[in-house]
Amino acid sequence: MQHNAESLRKIAEEFLFEGDRNAVGAADALSEEYAGMPIFRTPVLVGISSASDPLYRRLGDESVIGGLYRHPSVWVSDAKSVISVFLPFSDAVCKDNSKDINTFSYGWMHARNEGQNLLNAVGIRVKEEIESCGGVAVIPSLDGSFRYVLPKTTGKPHADSVWSDRHAAYISGLGTFGLSTCLITKEGTAGRFISIVTDLKIEPTPRDYVGIYEYCIKCGRCIKNCPVNAIYKTAISKDRDIADDDLKNISLKDIQKCSDYVDLSEEMYYPRYGCGKCQVNVPCMNKRPKRRS
Repeated sequence: MQHNAESLRKIAEEFLFEGDRNAVGAADALSEEYAGMPIFRTPVLVGISSASDPLYRRLGDESVIGGLYRHPSVWVSDAKSVISVFLPFSDAVCKDNSKDINTFSYGWMHARNEGQNLLNAVGIRVKEEIESCGGVAVIPSLDGSFRYVLPKTTGKPHADSVWSDRHAAYISGLGTFGLSTCLITKEGTAGRFISIVTDLKIEPTPRDYVGIYEYCIKCGRCIKNCPVNAIYKTAISKDRDIADDDLKNISLKDIQKCSDYVDLSEEMYYPRYGCGKCQVNVPCMNKRPKRRS
């Protein structure tokens, strides 16, 4: 079977919503009210990019991801395509995390943790489909060699990682970055990404943007929402976007400060953790915001 973005999207979505898979189990719920809470919503988004897209070479620059980064051809020797999948969080998850900016949300932590397990399962389902068509497929974030290093170790303003699902999603046409460094899709920023590298040639998804912050309206709501003031505006204005040729991880967020706060949530609610306040009560929470004329 010759797959494209839409056929893979349908496979991912059918798997996600099969039975009661997309719900917090009663045994896992941090409190009774969260039992049965839906984690993700429709539509699932899938974007495809060519593994030979020049932007994948750019990600290894120190100004973007850095020296740990591995090109798609390292994950799969004859890589031809990268599949990016986005699962948007449910309205229930976003509503729960919107209640109090200064309090960790049980609903969000369930989405971040049980939701991650579900996201991984969706990625594996897509990987298995590719393999059933005779292709080789690797999910970088689930590979045993996956790792990242935080700024306190590297001294950089951003984390250094072997792979970035958000950058793969950008290259695959799913959306652009916001001030919070999250990726804004047509279904918003609240959700989770996973990507699969394969040696099957699949038609790429067109990118309908040029600037890496093109979907962001620079309203500053995420800045106000951040409990630890980790987000700020730097080198970016409301009337200026940064083009592909300048694909840089411009320091708009203190990643270490953000990470330390998320670590606090894990200390309090281990094994669950998560914050996500920059992704709720913002114009880009569940849609692409429109710029004011």
